Amino acid sequence: MRSLLDQHPLRTAAWLLGGLSALFLAIWLAPPHHALEGISRYQSIHLPVETLSIVVSMLVFGVAWNAYSHERAANIIILACASLAVGLIDFAHMLSFAGMPVWVTPSGPEKAINFWLAARLVSAVALLAVALRPWTPLQRPNTRYGLLFAAIAISALVYWIGLLHHDNLPHTFVEGQGLTPLKIAAEYFIVAILAIAALIFWRQAQRSEPREATGLFSAAAITILSELSFTLYSDVTDVFNLLGHIYKIVAYVLIYRTVFVGSVQEPFRRAVEAEDSLRHANRALRTLSAGNKTLIRARDEASLLNDMCRAAVEEGGYLLAWVGYAQQDEERHIKIMASHAVQPGYIDSLQVSWKDDARGNGPSGISVRSKQTHICQDIATDPMFAPWREEALRYGYRSSIAIPLRDNDSVFGTMALYAATPNAFTQDEVALLAEMGNDLSFGILGLRMRGERDRAVAEQQQYLSRMQDGLRDTVQAIAATVEMRDPYTAGHQRRVADLAAGIAGEMNLSHEQVHAIHLAGIVHDLGKIAIPAEILSKPSKLNEIEYNFIKTHPKVGYDILKDVSFPWPIAQMVFQHHERMDGSGYPQGLKGEAILLEARILAVADVVEAIASHRPYRPGLGMETALEEIQSKRGTLYDPAVVDAALRLVREHGYQLKP
Repeated sequence: MRSLLDQHPLRTAAWLLGGLSALFLAIWLAPPHHALEGISRYQSIHLPVETLSIVVSMLVFGVAWNAYSHERAANIIILACASLAVGLIDFAHMLSFAGMPVWVTPSGPEKAINFWLAARLVSAVALLAVALRPWTPLQRPNTRYGLLFAAIAISALVYWIGLLHHDNLPHTFVEGQGLTPLKIAAEYFIVAILAIAALIFWRQAQRSEPREATGLFSAAAITILSELSFTLYSDVTDVFNLLGHIYKIVAYVLIYRTVFVGSVQEPFRRAVEAEDSLRHANRALRTLSAGNKTLIRARDEASLLNDMCRAAVEEGGYLLAWVGYAQQDEERHIKIMASHAVQPGYIDSLQVSWKDDARGNGPSGISVRSKQTHICQDIATDPMFAPWREEALRYGYRSSIAIPLRDNDSVFGTMALYAATPNAFTQDEVALLAEMGNDLSFGILGLRMRGERDRAVAEQQQYLSRMQDGLRDTVQAIAATVEMRDPYTAGHQRRVADLAAGIAGEMNLSHEQVHAIHLAGIVHDLGKIAIPAEILSKPSKLNEIEYNFIKTHPKVGYDILKDVSFPWPIAQMVFQHHERMDGSGYPQGLKGEAILLEARILAVADVVEAIASHRPYRPGLGMETALEEIQSKRGTLYDPAVVDAALRLVREHGYQLKP
């Protein structure tokens, strides 16, 4: 088995620590000597070295503080505030070093050492706090100002004691003799704190959680070398004094690099996570859409089950799908009724039950017993999947979900899906798949009840209605995903959808067109799921880059919806809802009749709702202001017939936006 160091970023850290440790041992074993003879000559090294360390400390604070976001772990803010305090105290240490001019009180070794120990203690305690604290955001974002105040207060306290009451402090250095036992003990105490922090960071780095753990482990370990150096010098110009300062700068630079890289990567990481979540939701949406069409076409139960499994694999992209019915025999077997797989064969020897035993404690058995969807996010490590693990991994299955098939309060079967990656099932995807399970259950039961012709006709109407409701609920679920990321516009899509449907009705469009416009309205801003939440909820005017980013959302929404088989051109409606009659809209610059009528209706409804309702950067301006806007741009930006219908709807029929 390969070592963790051969597979992990810790390998680089180990090489760095090994080299620095070798340097430490080489100097320790070499004959003692001074780095530079005389305080004045040593100052030429000490002053720029300390200045550099102070600059790096302030950079750590500045980057981490200004890159703060509500989603980022508070550990980085703790590290930032501690770096501010350390930098301020190191500044006092630099001005107090032997040979420096008088600063409040005469400079000297002990005065400098007192400030040094205070800075090192603050740094060590901060690293330990960061290591021990869970990597979670602040519950109250304004708490960071309390941490900032604490850092400044600690620095002020150290200044007060070190400058005005240093005579009351115990001795740490004796001229001609070197360090006192107290000073050495204090350094070892700091080393002990750092060692605990380094050990915790090491264990976190082995799990790769958090990403900053490797850098912080390296910084803590190198700081230990720095502290050990400061237990060995006998004079302030000793080579160990210089070595300790060099190690300190290396540790500071590693902390800065860790904070800087994390701050740069954080927004990209969130964007990747949003894209991944969207991809999973889109996969489930394709499966659900294909399943709905299968349900509508189905004429018998066997073909329904086979077609549903085929749709999940071929349309949804899962590796395997099967449906099984719970048997009421003594062994409580789950009989596999239909399946479809990218690589057939796994099902042939599969034995599953819903009994509370080893073969009944997989996702399928648990879903039947609990009547709830059950997920195995990692087949390779989940102990409940042990009876089938080896065979499943051989076929490339890494995660699985089982969705119960219900008949009112009872469960008569389960549908299982298998994916190629661990942790493949997100919360949104699970919700959509559960909806698919409900639809499949309904379809199965519906087919079983078609024995009598009269009841079959009524059931078919109910079934189609349920499918429409399922489609609407699916669209609304996707729309809610966007609105959860942007609380300021929560309900915007629903209000636009309702208003657009009202305008369409006022124009005497068909029921089907009105329904299609309403569905398109519900997801017209779906593309905003790819826009960072900070831009969506920005309380001030957007800059040009941010506005251009916002303008990509119709295309993103179109890309998400274009492969979903709706009975209407929903994707094109979403794509065109920001086009204008004179060609000044975006993203395609379409003009006049080249824009879908449905998109022209959505455009007017979107503008009216946006003006009338509250926005992140301003309060709502009211319905009358909104109507004046579309009336003034009638024929230039907006379709005259649509504007006239909107004016009649509001002014003559009293239409009001729902809260």
